[in-house]
Amino acid sequence: MVLVCGELSANAVQHGGRRGHLFEIRLTVDGPRCLVEVSDASRTPPRPTKAGEDDEGGRGLLLVDSLSEETGHHYRYPLGKTVWARLIPGSPSEESVCTS
Repeated sequence: MVLVCGELSANAVQHGGRRGHLFEIRLTVDGPRCLVEVSDASRTPPRPTKAGEDDEGGRGLLLVDSLSEETGHHYRYPLGKTVWARLIPGSPSEESVCTS
């Protein structure tokens, strides 16, 4: 969960920043699931990139997708978007990514 929060937050800072607007993180627990939502001022939807072997970045959304049960985004009124990931902490998919 910490990795997902960190990756989505880093993307909000790097790609969603707008002078005078901060980003926001919201965590919601619903039974065994946790919803991570990160909102920023950009309306540009997130899109995974193809990172080269030597690239230092470009893998964050792939990690988030691998660790999450479901991901997506929606636009906010009057400004920006929210990128979200739904996780089941301790699920087999989370463990396999962390241990491989």
